[in-house]
Parts: sequence; structure tokens; C-alpha cells
Amino acid sequence: MQKQARVVIIGGGVVGASILYHLSKLGCSDAIMLERSELTSGSTWHAAGGIHTINGDPNVAKLQQYTIELYKEIEYLSGQDVGLHMTGGSMRLCSFVIKAKDADVIGDEPIAHNGTVVGWVTSGGYAHGA
Repeated sequence: MQKQARVVIIGGGVVGASILYHLSKLGCSDAIMLERSELTSGSTWHAAGGIHTINGDPNVAKLQQYTIELYKEIEYLSGQDVGLHMTGGSMRLCSFVIKAKDADVIGDEPIAHNGTVVGWVTSGGYAHGA
């Protein structure tokens, strides 16, 4: 084992593994990860599951979408099955009605009810109305 490195990452959970992966992708070659047990065997293991892109905060929704794409990238680059099983997502229903002219249009897809636009869904999966 190396005795020194320019970057030392403590913990092999999802955050530590992600930091090491992204540093390597950016060209950092002098980094190591220290883990006391098996990779992802601590808190990460207990929190496994439930990945989605619908979130009340559009920034969190973008991060969640990035994570889904990252799993696919890691699987492709490594040739290893990462165990990601997308089930088709979830459906969120809106309980408000607005007129299209009053909508704050920052999204990509309109949500319509009985021919009236009631909201918008952004590319990150965040649904909102005005």
C-alpha cells in the first residue's frame, strides 16, 4: 500500500467513491481511498435504492439525473453490472389550475388537464405551476 499521496480520501461509500472517480476522470493520478471494511458497506449500503429525478428542488433533481447517467457510464466503462434497475419511475399529479398565459414557463413539457395547461415539467423532471 502507498504510504503517501497528494489526495487521500477517507471512506469508500458513495461519496468517497464518487470523489475518487471524478478526480481520476479529471486526470488526478496520485489519489488513494482508505476504507476500514468493504466498499459501500457502511451507511451507503443501508441507504441503497430509491433513485428518482422528481424533486421539489430543481438542482437536486439535476443531481439525481446525473447520478442515474453516471451509473450507466460506470457500467459501460467497467463492463461490470452495477445492479441499477430502473422501474419506470413515478407519477406526480398536480392539484392546481393555471392559465397558460400566467405560467412561468421555464420547463419543457406542459402538463394539461381538460385542455388547460396546469403546469410544466422541466428537463430534470421537476413539475411546477405558476
